[in-house]
Amino acid sequence: VTDGQASVGGTVNAAGGDVSINAATISLTGTLVADSAQLEASGPGGITQGPGALTVGNLSLSSQGGATLASSGNAINSLGASTVAGNLALASSTSLSQTGELIVGGTANFNVSGGDLVLTHAKNDFTGAVSVSATGKVAVNAVGDLDMAAASTGGSLSLVSGGVLNLNNLDISLGNHDMSLASNGGALAVTGALSGANVSLTGRD
Repeated sequence: VTDGQASVGGTVNAAGGDVSINAATISLTGTLVADSAQLEASGPGGITQGPGALTVGNLSLSSQGGATLASSGNAINSLGASTVAGNLALASSTSLSQTGELIVGGTANFNVSGGDLVLTHAKNDFTGAVSVSATGKVAVNAVGDLDMAAASTGGSLSLVSGGVLNLNNLDISLGNHDMSLASNGGALAVTGALSGANVSLTGRD
């Protein structure tokens, strides 16, 4: 689908196939099912989602604005190479991983209600604060600074920054799960309470 403004409602079932939507702004208000989907918004309105759900094996995003795909009914297995100039909000009821780098120019919020959140591509780049929540484990890597606004996990936690890892006074308690925090480009300042089965802290300085 290619259009100035794309509004997708009702049900689009492309199970076993691919979907590509290219428009100035993209509004999803229905159900979209596909093995892979590419959403490209060239205008500042970006990509938004109303009622409905995405069931996608691999999702790639390109947005000159933000991208809000936060429906609790979403089932997104993986992210392909994606660039979002503004804020990103993404929810999935299944484990979410990635097959390509993720570049976000604003804040990034991830909510996985049914599994693990694994975003460990070496070229991930987050300009704004990052919030993560998952019922399983959480692992996030960034090529540069990683500024954490929130971290909630039902499993282990791994945060690796090629720049400075900023925990912003977060208190993180993992019970009998492991925690690994690495600030490979600068000092790791811990001002909140951290606890877990095994806690590993790494800082360059």
